[in-house]
Amino acid sequence: MFTYTKQVKSSHDKSKVGKEIVAIILQDKDFWSRCEHIVKVSEPLMRVLWLIDNEEKSAMSYLYKVMDKAKEAIKTKLKNKVSQYRLYIWVIDARSIICSKLFSYPII
Repeated sequence: MFTYTKQVKSSHDKSKVGKEIVAIILQDKDFWSRCEHIVKVSEPLMRVLWLIDNEEKSAMSYLYKVMDKAKEAIKTKLKNKVSQYRLYIWVIDARSIICSKLFSYPII
């Protein structure tokens, strides 16, 4: 994509920002592994959003069940390395507690 003839000839490629982007993508050895990591974490969460949006079930118990499945999927995708998934699971759990309190005490 970034070495494609039309891309190389475009005005975006000649700008300072364009050159910085090309340098990051083509020269940063960690760029694609970080992208892969982001996809591994976000894919299970996107599935949860899709399920919640497309299902008739809106009970909190159903939400907790699919979130638990998402957490397990994240752990699996990150090869069960606690150092890799710990922060993501902590954030998901913290957000779940906040959501449950909001549903328990609705604002009138």
